[in-house]
Amino acid sequence: MAISINNVYQKVLALANKEQRGYITPQEFNLFAEYAQTDIFNKYFDDLRGVKSINVNSDYSDSKISIKERINAFELLNQSLTSYGLGFSNLPNNLYSLGSVTVNWDSIASIVQVQRVDTKEANKYVNTVLASPTKHNPIYTQEAGGSMDLQNNGRIRIYPKPTGADSVNINYIKKPRKPDWTYVISGGNALFNVTSPNKQDFDLHESEENNLVIKILQLAGISIKDGSLVQAASQEEIKKIQQQKQ
Repeated sequence: MAISINNVYQKVLALANKEQRGYITPQEFNLFAEYAQTDIFNKYFDDLRGVKSINVNSDYSDSKISIKERINAFELLNQSLTSYGLGFSNLPNNLYSLGSVTVNWDSIASIVQVQRVDTKEANKYVNTVLASPTKHNPIYTQEAGGSMDLQNNGRIRIYPKPTGADSVNINYIKKPRKPDWTYVISGGNALFNVTSPNKQDFDLHESEENNLVIKILQLAGISIKDGSLVQAASQEEIKKIQQQKQ
């Protein structure tokens, strides 16, 4: 599952320059590319919620499966976290959406799923003898990081506190990696540097290539203040949506 960033870049340049509408620099393209990929990725979850809200028939069921297939490509299972003082564990910096959390308790030789609660509920449970979390019925809260949190996505806190002998694992949806059209300057022109270690193709399914081109053209049209380019890209997007509905 990958879309060549150079293929998309060349298509964008060809369409943008078709009528001398302006030049898109590699720096601009990379910014537009990241935004476009994120926009398409976020829409998967909006679309999935929309499908769930409708009485499912065969057509909507097919749409739901297609969306889930695209999301599943970003799902990581049984990823271990490092626990430290007070039951905190840092979340990975590529986390988009957190799924299930489990603890493999060494002392009871059992893997138990942890229930998520908000901080107010956690305080109530912890301070109530009868409802206090146990290794058979643990809870966790998700919060922004403190001084010990080195990641961008905060951390979770598990009650009761795991020890070094226990292991914490999560399932989660990761973010798409940031696309990067890497290049070298030769003769005043930017040439694609396919051997650069920083080169990063799009992480989306290959069927999204045209969507990426359209969205990047829309952004480019706004950047160079070319309404005709925005309009042309928007018309292509509308046409593609109509074709999908047929």
